[in-house]
Amino acid sequence: MENKFHQQKDSWFHSHFEYVVEQISKFISDSDFKNKRILDVGCGDGITDLSLVLRKEVKELVAFDCRSVDKQKLLKQAKENGVSLETLPPQLIFITADARGLPFKSNSFDLIISWSAFEHIPKYFEALKEARRILKPTGSFFIQIYPLYFSKTGSHLDSWLEEGFDHLIYLPQKLKEMMLSIRKDIDFGSTIYEGWSQERFRDFIFEEFLKLNRITLGEFQKRVLKAKFFIKKIDLNCQLVEIPIALQSIPIYDLAISGFQMLLVPNMKTSWIRMVSNKIRKNS
Repeated sequence: MENKFHQQKDSWFHSHFEYVVEQISKFISDSDFKNKRILDVGCGDGITDLSLVLRKEVKELVAFDCRSVDKQKLLKQAKENGVSLETLPPQLIFITADARGLPFKSNSFDLIISWSAFEHIPKYFEALKEARRILKPTGSFFIQIYPLYFSKTGSHLDSWLEEGFDHLIYLPQKLKEMMLSIRKDIDFGSTIYEGWSQERFRDFIFEEFLKLNRITLGEFQKRVLKAKFFIKKIDLNCQLVEIPIALQSIPIYDLAISGFQMLLVPNMKTSWIRMVSNKIRKNS
């Protein structure tokens, strides 16, 4: 299959078909994919999931988002970028779901992945608990979050507001006025927005900005542990930034760390202690 993946002309497709999979592969070996059942939390347009199914010998990959995936559009985009397919692979399944209440049995997935989704999930702790519930005790959870809210581009509005940190300095109404004053065509990237006007896309991204959960690395660590995960590996995205005087009181690590990739594993310690305690009580 590899020789079919070198003619990609679409930068959005290439980054999600190639780069994202390369990043995930740094944390998860091929053997952890082979013949495994995998869940993708917040799959977007499904490009990364298609790449994983074609490159890794997965048993099944279930990918979901709050919006449905246009499978015909995905197939068309794949063909236009040099991926020879007549139909999508049968082991690739797309559904619509809410990460905070998943329609799956407990302990039913070997691996969970999530790329640039958790910063968009309200009450994301509920999603972490759901991930822990459906993940097998021997499973892993790869999660990437970028950009973090308090970082330079944390607003997701940097296509319009290039200076950075504006969302931490100005009120939302001022930010909207600043965006309206920018007269340039923005590259939408994903085909999800195909056929949209510049105005519709701008308004949509601004509304998404208002919904961001303002997650921080320190808070996320606490939530992860509370959800009964351990952090096995982490890679931080840091950048050289000039800190505005108005933001000097914000913790420096929140301003300088723009994102992270993390591998979580279930915390089995409490379960093991409970099991041993139950056995002791039964034998006493």
